[in-house]
Amino acid sequence: MRIVFHPLFLLVIVIAIWMGLGMFMLMAILAVLIHESAHAIVAGRYGVRATKITLLPFGGEVSIDCAFLPRGAQVKILIAGSLANMIACVVAISFSWLLPFAFGLLGLFIVANVSVAIVNMLPFYPLDMGKIIALGDNEKITKALFFVSNLVFSMLFVAAIFIQSLVLALFAACMLISVNTETKDKYVSKLCKVLSVKQGPVREVAIQSSMTLLELLRQVNHRKYTKFIITDKRNIVLYETSLEKLLTEHKLDTRLLDIID
Repeated sequence: MRIVFHPLFLLVIVIAIWMGLGMFMLMAILAVLIHESAHAIVAGRYGVRATKITLLPFGGEVSIDCAFLPRGAQVKILIAGSLANMIACVVAISFSWLLPFAFGLLGLFIVANVSVAIVNMLPFYPLDMGKIIALGDNEKITKALFFVSNLVFSMLFVAAIFIQSLVLALFAACMLISVNTETKDKYVSKLCKVLSVKQGPVREVAIQSSMTLLELLRQVNHRKYTKFIITDKRNIVLYETSLEKLLTEHKLDTRLLDIID
């Protein structure tokens, strides 16, 4: 897993150093890496591999695709970040007693981790708690979430301009851009699903009953419907839609022979 930097990330670092917050910025970066790594580790337990962590102007993003996982698994992945930050705080507090000379540095580390954990538990999109709320299938709640998030970050941006806080204004602006980008992507994705964009001939794939659901998932083609033929079970047919249902009912490491008769 590699770490990449958003182009605006360097701008935020320059501003932080200019404001005399360079050391706190370093601790904040460590807190973000702990947070995003926790997301990746828990996702890995469900068979989803993270490819990279992107350090954004404010926060970070780990590249994992968990949309096909059950809602409970996605919630655990999202909560893992803030939980890891709080665990890091406990460890740092323990070390502060052993290393009193590093109390100032550990104090910054604790503040950074607490900040990252608390901010991500606020019920606004695109923060982790907002993403948890958006996992539900209730369209009215999702629309309300995006509306409230837009309103809150817009008010925060205006307040930042009023009090002349450049950092707060940049944070609010980044959140607004993210909210509206995610809103567009969410509704485009929903439209594609309604229109059933997969067209053309069905793609047939020969499989064995000893394969896991995750292995089957990796065989799914994103442009053609997939038809699985279980060759060692009298050529039983399993369609992609049936696989989607199985993924909501069983763990990714479940083998087909443990499900089918």
